Amino acid sequence: MPYAEIDWTDDKTPRANQFGDIYFSVENGLAESTHVFVNQNFLPERFKALKEDATQRHFVIAETGFGSGLNFIAAYIAWTEAGLADSCHRLTFISTEKFPLSPDDFARFSTLWPEQQAIYNKLQCAYPALLNGQQTLLIDENVKINLLIGDASSTLADIDLTVDAWFLDGFAPSKNPDMWSDALFSEIARLSQPGTTYATFTSARVVKDALKGAGFQVRKCKGFGRKREMCYGEILLDEQQARHAPLISTQCEKPWHVRPSKTLLDKTAIVVGAGLAGAHTAYNLANRGWRVTVIESNEAPANGASGNKQGVIYTKPSSHGSKEDDFYMQCFQFAIQHYQHLSERFELTGIESLWRQDGLLQLAYSDKDRVRLKSAYEHLKDSNLVEWLTAEQASELSGLKLHYPALWFKSSGWVQPRLTTMTLLEHPLITLATDKHLNELTQESSGGWVASCKNKNNSVIEYTAAICVLTNAWQAKDIHQAKHLNLRPVRGQVSSIPANKLAHNLKTAICSDSYVTPALHNELNFGASFYNDQTSTEVTDKDHQDNLNKLQAISDDLKPKASADISISGRAAVRCITNDRLPVVGPLNNHDFMVSYYEMLKRDKNWQFSEPESAQFYNGLYCNLGFASKGLTTIPLCTEYLCNLIEGKLLNFDLTLRESLSSSRFTIKPLIKGKI
Repeated sequence: MPYAEIDWTDDKTPRANQFGDIYFSVENGLAESTHVFVNQNFLPERFKALKEDATQRHFVIAETGFGSGLNFIAAYIAWTEAGLADSCHRLTFISTEKFPLSPDDFARFSTLWPEQQAIYNKLQCAYPALLNGQQTLLIDENVKINLLIGDASSTLADIDLTVDAWFLDGFAPSKNPDMWSDALFSEIARLSQPGTTYATFTSARVVKDALKGAGFQVRKCKGFGRKREMCYGEILLDEQQARHAPLISTQCEKPWHVRPSKTLLDKTAIVVGAGLAGAHTAYNLANRGWRVTVIESNEAPANGASGNKQGVIYTKPSSHGSKEDDFYMQCFQFAIQHYQHLSERFELTGIESLWRQDGLLQLAYSDKDRVRLKSAYEHLKDSNLVEWLTAEQASELSGLKLHYPALWFKSSGWVQPRLTTMTLLEHPLITLATDKHLNELTQESSGGWVASCKNKNNSVIEYTAAICVLTNAWQAKDIHQAKHLNLRPVRGQVSSIPANKLAHNLKTAICSDSYVTPALHNELNFGASFYNDQTSTEVTDKDHQDNLNKLQAISDDLKPKASADISISGRAAVRCITNDRLPVVGPLNNHDFMVSYYEMLKRDKNWQFSEPESAQFYNGLYCNLGFASKGLTTIPLCTEYLCNLIEGKLLNFDLTLRESLSSSRFTIKPLIKGKI
């Protein structure tokens, strides 16, 4: 992925070499962004009205050309000045960029605006080190940027939502004619509705004609500084015309992956399962104003692997890069932002912090692993995400004598899963119902869902809500609607020993074929064993010994002192994994209906089907499952995707990833292979 080539000859007006144009006005870039994009889209007035509107709580801005992020800064200032920073209202800022700034150049740009350094610090902390695919930048809990890397028309074609205001930026049409294309304006029209506005610094004839052709009015006003004119306006289509606006998209979903249309009765939800996935789902929905009931079969939340004391934020990059790598890298970078924000929001610091950014060493502990990790580093070395360290350098960072080279993820760290789960569930709009075993899910004629549960006394209790989300891991298969999902239990045991029984203090998390984290409450936590298709939660001496052997293989310094009398403890829990090792996130498909409707796939996998039937998905039934050992890393972004999908908002995964996460894959793939 090519970064922008910047000419810093004049630090105050950096120039993009690819286009021979400057990024912003030589007079005052921030004032220019405010005049052109904020004021001519009437954002101060619209944000004030939004604050007073209890029915509309989400505002979407889309931009062509992220550049240095200056236009976002101007919009964010207007958002905070309207008093929306700590409200329940949400701002989504979508921006495309074909040649993103490198992290180093982005940091250099931020120094040009010292008066806005606090905002730029937020933006710089969220700015991804590795820019492939859609990137979700978490600025505040209710303010997110979705950065789309690539050509504007093709990246916007993958977006499905309604935009409230357009910032038509990018380099001048004379310098960058490929961006200002008919395809771009068709996508802009598709994503607009009556009331959608736009503003652009240019008044070039080609842009005015394209705007008119896409259904927008064109008004002119004084440009910024020495620029004579600029254009602004709103779409002129009425509601009937808007419904039939041209849909020109470079990508098309397979019919069995096309998600159902959003039909919400009200903002009430049932979440089944009170682990990390359930707590994140409930919290995300509650932050959007939903009333959520979380049903848990055990007597307390975080009863499974989510109850572990510590866990590592990690990813295992491959040697060549892939769509799966992109997915895990996006999740990895978002998770770091997410846990940092949670720690700050709940003011949990020191030993009680949800999150510690101590870094992560991935050891190349075998010849095979050394080849893989070294190749992965070659693929990633242009980013600020990872460094390759010799055994001596890794030893210095960790505080242990290590025998292996390693990848160093300096921005990573470890989380307290149980504390995180319990903290998220304390939201005032969340009701927790423990000791409730889900027996059956039924859909009411009105479209809502009824969860019939039994408690330990075998009394039947029913919960009703507009939607239901299954987050209860492999046990979701006990529900009729989810019986086809390829979910498997995986038993794992973690172990703990007193940290003062060791000769050295560990400074950073380490992963090899197991993991170990810095001491918490004078305990060193490490593990974990991994047994497919086992559901026992009995703690065994064998697993403790296996965990100890793997711990001591990391470093001789992790062997107990000769005189130490070791007391080892631990816990066993059951994770959930799928056959393709990717999660299942999104609406739950109607397996029986799809098997019948797509029966021709058994004979011809390329069979062309007409428009999909709405009955192929259960309306209002969703899943957030199958995270295996990477749940801490993948759950935050997958949950953001799921809740956006539930509300019909921006989908922060591209088409290929959406299909890879879809529950339909467990019906269609076996159907094509003749296994059904």
